[in-house]
Amino acid sequence: MQKRPFIIAFSGGSGSGKTYLSQAVVASLRESASLFSYDAYYKDTPGLGLEERKRLNYDDPRMLDAALFLSHLEALERGESIALPQYDCPHYRRKEQTIPFHPQDIVIIDGIMTLQDARFLPHYQLAIYVDADADVRLSRRIRRDMAERGRTLDSILDQYMSQVKPMHERYIEPSKSKADLVFSNNRLAGLDQKEFAALVEEIEARYASFRRSQQRNGK
Repeated sequence: MQKRPFIIAFSGGSGSGKTYLSQAVVASLRESASLFSYDAYYKDTPGLGLEERKRLNYDDPRMLDAALFLSHLEALERGESIALPQYDCPHYRRKEQTIPFHPQDIVIIDGIMTLQDARFLPHYQLAIYVDADADVRLSRRIRRDMAERGRTLDSILDQYMSQVKPMHERYIEPSKSKADLVFSNNRLAGLDQKEFAALVEEIEARYASFRRSQQRNGK
């Protein structure tokens, strides 16, 4: 039997810094770890034109392929590799090609909706919610979308008010109660190194306990 990985879910609102934090955790762990995003599981909408696809609400959980993600969680839990989907963000389409993803000792998954669906939760050994004030999250989103995606301030604010904010309040913020740990991340640049070191230490302690339990049970 393949060795069962320790699966960690990072969640939090858009602009909370969950991807930045999860990447920093992977780089800091002494155990081997691998990372992917639930954003890769956006559904394909081939029947719509590009402008129609742009107008879809990608902060709605129904836009994500929860069934495929759940089947991949189950496979990872068995220590099996998965065919990770790839999403073409500029064209709002899922690519035909997939990427083989081989689970390491620790598997980290980040995404705004990783905690929203109750079916996912039993497959995580640890759930972390990255919390940030709304004004901080919006500031980060404006910086990112203007610098990396060439968007105008008006378009960013319009999307935030009509889609991002209501979906956050309806789906994402309530999922914080499902997290094992909450990491406060209100710095506009970098991480609080003391808090970050404490988080990594906690993850390593929980991983060690998990592995000891697996060894006792002969897994």
